Amino acid sequence: MSTNPASFCTNCGAALTPNAAFCEQCGQPLAPAVAAPPVPVVAAPAAAAPVVPPRSKSGCGSCFFFVVLFVLGIIAAGVVYREQIMSAIATLKKSIPDSPASTVVANPAPPVEVAYIHFLDEAHRRLGGQLQVGSPVQTSKRIEVSVTTKGKTERLVVIEKSNDGRNATILVGPKDAGAVRSYGLERAPDGWTIKSIQDLDG
Repeated sequence: MSTNPASFCTNCGAALTPNAAFCEQCGQPLAPAVAAPPVPVVAAPAAAAPVVPPRSKSGCGSCFFFVVLFVLGIIAAGVVYREQIMSAIATLKKSIPDSPASTVVANPAPPVEVAYIHFLDEAHRRLGGQLQVGSPVQTSKRIEVSVTTKGKTERLVVIEKSNDGRNATILVGPKDAGAVRSYGLERAPDGWTIKSIQDLDG
């Protein structure tokens, strides 16, 4: 419905009847009341989707960088260690003089000493450890020593009977009773070795 918000006619100034469409005095059409514009309905904004920041690659890049450094460090340490080992081997080789292939590295012990040690070791086992040996008087061809067994002491003599550089014969026995054993020895690349043992009557 049209309404007239004014109280007086704008043409003749007569009082107007509420809600009249024309002025009753002069017939001037009255402007209809302007309806208030509808209030726009504003829809609530939709909830914005959460913004996920892009994953930073700096962390992975740093990890990869440190791993590469670690691996390179291990490789470098291995190279240095290998160089040290090779240097030590080279130094060791220099410290060992070259010798002809024909040189024989022999046991420096003379035949009399080889036979002497064997004889005392066997006597010690046979007597169950009841053997006392004094300080020997020794040369390259003769050994004399004081030996005590079961309370009896006597002088034991080990003497080189023959030696041609390849084979040697050694006699062992008490000084006052004569030889009781004969050893046959042979010179090997690693020194003198016992090849035969013969017990004598004495």
